Amino acid sequence: MYYRPLFWLCRAISWLRICPEITSDLRSSGHISGHGFTTDLQATTTTSINPKRTEPQGDHRRNGRALPGAYTCEDSAILGDIPASPLTASQATTWLTAARFAPYLSEADGEHEHAVALYVWNARVSAAIFETLHHVEVLLRNTIDTQFAPVVAAAQPSDTWLEDPAILNAASRKRVGETIERIGKEGKAPTRGRVVAGLSFGFWRALFDRKYQQLWVAHLYRAFPHGSGERAEVAGLMSRLVPFRNRLAHHETIIRRPISSHYDEMLQLAGLIDPDARAWIESVTRVPETLNKCPQRH
Repeated sequence: MYYRPLFWLCRAISWLRICPEITSDLRSSGHISGHGFTTDLQATTTTSINPKRTEPQGDHRRNGRALPGAYTCEDSAILGDIPASPLTASQATTWLTAARFAPYLSEADGEHEHAVALYVWNARVSAAIFETLHHVEVLLRNTIDTQFAPVVAAAQPSDTWLEDPAILNAASRKRVGETIERIGKEGKAPTRGRVVAGLSFGFWRALFDRKYQQLWVAHLYRAFPHGSGERAEVAGLMSRLVPFRNRLAHHETIIRRPISSHYDEMLQLAGLIDPDARAWIESVTRVPETLNKCPQRH
């Protein structure tokens, strides 16, 4: 058959992008598959990721396959650099538990070494994304705090907006009180700066609920000068990021999640505050590089 020689010829000269028709014919005829090697010619010539994925609701798998929007290793521009692991099947189920390892085995179609490589990559990409979220979250909370002047980091929380019932409802003030208590147990003075730094991402997200519409109109809209001016814009981004952040914080599997979409949402949120901040975060992030090293079967 002339197909395979032509396929490998196309692989060799794919940087010229002159053989997509042959590759398409090979796929449709069943002579090649996406499991044994990378056959997306465009993917072999770029290191970018697609930031425009849409996020499907609920589980991102159906019949063992990724749903549209979920990041898959087929989106990776280059093969991963994770070597074969000496971790045995028995060790994987003992150290990780069978339930925790199961999604990786499923993703790898039962191939143990590939499943281990995916597990390692999941940890790496989680770390890269959490690092990026670190920058976004610090930017977000400090920008919100500065909307309530005067901003004195050493001030007592009781003298600031953080414990003002005219600004925060009882549920939000309860979270502030819990943070103050935790800081006190650590032997530190609960200053405004420490409380702001200690409040959860969920606390900040809640400030953009409908019940805080007046707070948005009076103060919070100024924190996002490059947005649409609508509270719902910020609320939507943060509401999608909170559950994803929680998965990262609890070291859960994210390989079936729309990673690229969530990464883009982080950058969007930063850009609403300051485009220069977004540009800086993009310049230091490891997310695109790590996504592009998703391990694939050879």
